[in-house]
Amino acid sequence: MDDLNTTMPNTGTPADDTALPNQVPPTPTPAPVSEPTPAEEPILPTEPIAEPTPIPEPTEIPPTPEPTPAPSTTGDGIPVAPAPATDVPEATSPVGE
Repeated sequence: MDDLNTTMPNTGTPADDTALPNQVPPTPTPAPVSEPTPAEEPILPTEPIAEPTPIPEPTEIPPTPEPTPAPSTTGDGIPVAPAPATDVPEATSPVGE
């Protein structure tokens, strides 16, 4: 168990694992040369642009009269008069409870 604590002797030269004796460094690939694109000419319209149609001023619309309800019948064609309106007191709830 004593060999677990032993260290390798220092030779003074660091180990170089990256360089192999017959390895040639890679040559950088040149960037592809793109041809300059010619300046594009603007496309001109062949027909003149029409002016926008002016929006007419809004006209005042007269109010619509409310339709008169048809008289109700009893089923035999005899019109029935509407019931008279009765005053119904509003329901009140006790305050504070």
